[in-house]
Amino acid sequence: MPRWPHDREPTPIERATHASEIIAAFPKVFDTTTLREMSGGAMRIRLVDGAQPSAVTASRLIPCSWRGEIKAQLDDLLEKDIITKVDYPTQRCHPMVPVPKKNVHMSKPMCDAARIHPLITY
Repeated sequence: MPRWPHDREPTPIERATHASEIIAAFPKVFDTTTLREMSGGAMRIRLVDGAQPSAVTASRLIPCSWRGEIKAQLDDLLEKDIITKVDYPTQRCHPMVPVPKKNVHMSKPMCDAARIHPLITY
């Protein structure tokens, strides 16, 4: 396992080298070509008693400069079967929120699950 020298703050070159060593040590973790199937049993999300489905049906505005990149990312998620296109009303629909990436002139599509979080029990 790659380790930091703990006696001082590493230089940018040392950080880059360390990151490369970690990626090389754990290639399966950092492989982004496909989405791996989760191991273990089926995931189960428990809801509080009386939880009702909710849907946000109004679209959110996306800046024009992000639209091409967001569309490309959504098309990629569709192609990888991570998301499914739905052309009909559903009981459950969480809005997509474009989140700007740091130091890059593009954004990443995220699901706004604020309405369901209070309904999940742990």
